[in-house]
Amino acid sequence: MKGTLAIVILVACVGFGTTQSTPQATDLEKNYFDGIDAWKASEKVTVSPKAQTAIALAFAQYDSEFQNGDFPWSNSRRTRKQTLLISYLDRLRDRFPSFEAIAHGEEPSPPEDHETELEDGGSYDIERYDIARYTVEAFMRDIRPVLAGPSGELVVVPDEVPSIVTADGYEIGRAGTVSMESAGEHLIVVRNKSIRCDAKAVVVDAASVVFHCP
Repeated sequence: MKGTLAIVILVACVGFGTTQSTPQATDLEKNYFDGIDAWKASEKVTVSPKAQTAIALAFAQYDSEFQNGDFPWSNSRRTRKQTLLISYLDRLRDRFPSFEAIAHGEEPSPPEDHETELEDGGSYDIERYDIARYTVEAFMRDIRPVLAGPSGELVVVPDEVPSIVTADGYEIGRAGTVSMESAGEHLIVVRNKSIRCDAKAVVVDAASVVFHCP
């Protein structure tokens, strides 16, 4: 009898713990979590768990706007949704565009008082106050004109990092960048302390184009 009672109590405790846990992410949200994990491993960048959750959930909310988002680009293994996620993460990595880039070897300035509420209790390259400075909503406002028409993936590979990368005079990153751009011809400029190179790149609808500098 005592053994049976102990089992009942154990099952009850396990059930209670389950009902109190955080709801499981949907398959759609998991796809964005996995995308962030892959980007972190590739770029050797750390993202706080709270920031990662905020980004994944926000992208899942806007997922319906990414037409044919699960289809890969021609000449690339990335899908359209993966390109958009990487583009946003690249901008956070490069502290762009809402705050200035940090030179190599310099320490970031301390957050303002209202930002300390968003600190994530660790040392991460990207935290929630970074997202507050450039939200997914702001990124969507930037990218919607591109989503509205024919577009392709543009991959810029500079000869050294950091480099400032612009497309038609609009800054798109400060290192190797992956972005979605309107189909057509674009003037790409990559400049750093030692070199400047510029050339016209043609972005093809539904395809991926790689621009090397030099």
